[in-house]
Amino acid sequence: MRSRLVLVGSLFVIVNLVALAQLPTATILGTVTDSSGAVIPGASLTARHLETGQTRTAISAETGCFRFAALPVGAYELRVELQGFQTSVHSGLTLAVGDEAVVNFSLRAGTLQETVTVTSEAPLVNTTSGSLGGLVNEQKIADLPLNGRNYIDLSLLQPGVTQQIYKASGIEGTFFSSNGAPVRSNNYMLDGAIMQNFGATSTSAMDGSTLGVEGIREYRVVTNSFSAEYGMTMGSQMVMVSKGGTNSLHGSVFHFLRNSALDARNFFDSRKPGFQRNNFGGSMGGPIVRDKLFVFGVYEGLRQRLGQTRVVDTFGVGCRGPAGATITNTACPQLGFGTPSVTIAPVIAPLLALYPLPNRPGNQFNFSPPQPDRDDFGQMRLDHILSTKDSWFGRYTITDGQQTLPLEYPQFPSFGRIRSQFATLAENHVYSPTTLNTFRFSYSRFYRGVDVPSDLSGPQYSFLPGQAIGVIQIGGITTFGPTNNLSTFQKQNIFSWSDDLFYTRGSHSLKFGTLLNRFQQFVSAAGALRGNITFANVTTFLQGVPSVIVARTPGSITDRTYHYTTLGFYVQDDWRARSNLTLNLGLRYEFLTTVNEVHGLSYALRDPVHDATTTQGPPFQNPSLRNFSPRVGFAWNIRGDGKTALRGGSALLYDVGGFGHGLASSGVVSPPISSRSTVNNPGPLVLPLTFPASALGKDLTALDYHLEQPHILQYNLTLERQLPFNTAITLG
Repeated sequence: MRSRLVLVGSLFVIVNLVALAQLPTATILGTVTDSSGAVIPGASLTARHLETGQTRTAISAETGCFRFAALPVGAYELRVELQGFQTSVHSGLTLAVGDEAVVNFSLRAGTLQETVTVTSEAPLVNTTSGSLGGLVNEQKIADLPLNGRNYIDLSLLQPGVTQQIYKASGIEGTFFSSNGAPVRSNNYMLDGAIMQNFGATSTSAMDGSTLGVEGIREYRVVTNSFSAEYGMTMGSQMVMVSKGGTNSLHGSVFHFLRNSALDARNFFDSRKPGFQRNNFGGSMGGPIVRDKLFVFGVYEGLRQRLGQTRVVDTFGVGCRGPAGATITNTACPQLGFGTPSVTIAPVIAPLLALYPLPNRPGNQFNFSPPQPDRDDFGQMRLDHILSTKDSWFGRYTITDGQQTLPLEYPQFPSFGRIRSQFATLAENHVYSPTTLNTFRFSYSRFYRGVDVPSDLSGPQYSFLPGQAIGVIQIGGITTFGPTNNLSTFQKQNIFSWSDDLFYTRGSHSLKFGTLLNRFQQFVSAAGALRGNITFANVTTFLQGVPSVIVARTPGSITDRTYHYTTLGFYVQDDWRARSNLTLNLGLRYEFLTTVNEVHGLSYALRDPVHDATTTQGPPFQNPSLRNFSPRVGFAWNIRGDGKTALRGGSALLYDVGGFGHGLASSGVVSPPISSRSTVNNPGPLVLPLTFPASALGKDLTALDYHLEQPHILQYNLTLERQLPFNTAITLG
């Protein structure tokens, strides 16, 4: 059975629990009527959070409507009292993040001492919102298999979400597109605070893992027709809630071990690569002061050594020799048809000796480096209930990881480090049964650094004075050198202030709010710092005749520090126009200030056709000043029983911010402060590299100065029907 009814009188309750709200909280709303269906104003309602004992009160309005906004997620008991009627209690009501639980009471005449108690599960159909999305609740997080315990993988179960392979600047992880939007158009929020890296994606570690599943209670992914509370991105909103303490002591301890004991050697392995992964940690939470003060802490660690066989194309034994040696086509077929022999140039001999000898057929070399990883995650949350009108919570989250990642050749290990920190402080104040305010301050800090050190320097190796060896590209041979992971450092600070006011007036549920984010982004990128040399084939390499040489222009400054602010303002009205029809009407205006390089190191090519040089100033003009974002939705409970609903919505959405990678790439080649020099067919190779004045600093990489504002128009029409056996079907 789906419900259990305990009667001392009689009561009729309808519950619907799948509508969406923005904050990491939930809502209970409904109508109080008598047995004839007439609305009852002035009824006293009390909602009690069973896990912490926190209570909230409300009074039914003249229309009989009531609303409890911004409730913490969890199990609740709802009580209704009015002189001349039986006391009514609804239990078994569990709120998930973003839920709007519709609970309608039908009271019968009696005394307050007579009590009706109903325990029931909620129908599966959304009857109050036109938004689309899906919930990943505690049970799914605990029960569904998670390879690597990466909770973001569960987002891929939502309709309209598709996984994307995204490796900007070497970062890996779980990235997805929501209904075709870019991977950078997803907003990750923990307890209402932004969680994103420099590139506006999820904060995964260097090895692609996202630790902290023990600290996440649940989350919701909203994918279409957001209400006006949502801002910053146009793809999806991932609203996560951290675990907090309760009146009961609870926790966990775990250790997962994976190794190579049952692994098999693949075709390219000379021997089976080693593998060991230890994932361990625990959590603990409970009351400090019962019904008042609670704490919850989490630690998770990961230690991994993953051997991966790398196969590179190298020079055959017959293609090698000292300076001045003659290499014949017979001894070195890699010279290709039409080249009977070549003489090794003196400048090439030291470079040629760096390539490993082949250990596989076909002039291939393989090796299996261990690739060690270390990741640590910690989180602490404190909740304090001051009174029935005031409560606050604070949370601090930190992740720290290191990875050693060998590149194509053993001489060039890449050392990477990521460290993310997130802090949030939020306060709720109830002014009256119809008015509530939530204020939140948060701080997010992200750091990522990658370095490829090398001791190969000196006159025979250095392409540029004072630098280690650069990159060598040869047709038919795997690229040699530090490749694209050379020395990149990124830092990002985000300071956020938000305030949301909830006001209920009759059948109207009004929300007003603002969100301010202050971005501080620093990037140092060393593209072509050590120089790149390209040879068309093995023959031209041995002869020392490159086709292209590239290097960063001496004196270039590639460090950039950008500051800008985003500001958003919204109003939302969820109007119960009829008992079975809800309209969602909202408007949001969100823009960013002009992006500013604080040290005056930003230049832009404003008119590529007519401008002879760059102009000092912002990297692009501000495209966001007309970002008015209307939101419209409806939900029609067709039969009034909460089992069949027709819903729809439409929204014009924008991406605001998320310029990290664009700003990073434009700073590397931005004359006159930084530039790159390129020469095609420069003649015989001479080290260190030299560039004629005509080619010096002529390369340019820049954002489009007349950048258009990214936007998307979303809409949906959905029919939902509840079926037997706790099943629902959706047609959209």
